Amino acid sequence: MPHARRPCVARPWPGSSPSAAPARPRRVFRSPCHAWSSVGSWGSATVKFRANSEPLGSPWWPAGGRAARRTYGPQYNRRVIRRILRLGDELLVRPAVDVEEITADTQALIDDMVETMYAAQGIGLAASQVGVAKRIFVVDPSGGHDANALLVMVNPEWIAREGTQREDEGCLSIPGFSAVVTRPARAVVRGLDRDGTSREAEGTGVLARAFAHEMDHLDGSLFLNRLSGIRRELIARKIKRLRRAGRW
Repeated sequence: MPHARRPCVARPWPGSSPSAAPARPRRVFRSPCHAWSSVGSWGSATVKFRANSEPLGSPWWPAGGRAARRTYGPQYNRRVIRRILRLGDELLVRPAVDVEEITADTQALIDDMVETMYAAQGIGLAASQVGVAKRIFVVDPSGGHDANALLVMVNPEWIAREGTQREDEGCLSIPGFSAVVTRPARAVVRGLDRDGTSREAEGTGVLARAFAHEMDHLDGSLFLNRLSGIRRELIARKIKRLRRAGRW
C-alpha cells in the first residue's frame, strides 16, 4: 500500500519540509510515476499492542523502521529489495497459505519485505506482492519515520472490524492509480510477530485501512475488486494502454 496523505490538504510527513503546492481536487487516476493514496494522515492512525505470550526477542522489529539502519547492525545490509508484482501476475490473485514455522528463511523474507516497502515509499506490503504466497504482511503508517510504528504480522486473522471510512486508496502493485474504497474505521488483527510471539494490534484511520488492504492481498484480492464495474473497467483500459506502450 502506498504512502498516505490527506486529500486536498498540504500536510508534510514527519521529517519532511512543508509543501507550498496548492490543494487539488480528488481524482480517480494519478500519474504512473507518483503512486500514493489519499487515505488520511499518519496522525489520524492509532495503534495498540497486546502480547499474548512472553516475547522471544524484539517485540516487533529491532529499533523499528528506517531507524534500524543505524542500529540493526551488519545483518541489515544483507536485506534485498525484491521486485513488487504488478496487476496481471497470477500470484496476486492466489490466496496465501499459513506459515507453518517461523524459520531463518521466514525472517529473511520479512526483512526483505520491510526493505522493499520502504524503497517503494509504501506503508504496507504483503508477501504475495513479492511472489511468496504466505500469510505475512508488514505495515508502517509512518513510512519509516517513527521507530516504533513498524508492524509485522504472520498468519494474521481478524478479531474486530467496526465502522466505515471512505477515502482514496492505491496499491504498490497497481502504481499510478487510486480510487475511493470503503474500509473499516477501526480494526483489530491478531497474528505472530517476527520472532513468533502472538500479538494483537488495533488501528484506526489509515492503519485500519492498511490492515484491511493487506488482508485482502493475503486472500488473493486487490482493491480494484471493491470498485464498481465501470471504475474497474476504466482502470483496466488505462493499464492495457500502458502495456501496449511498454510502460507496465
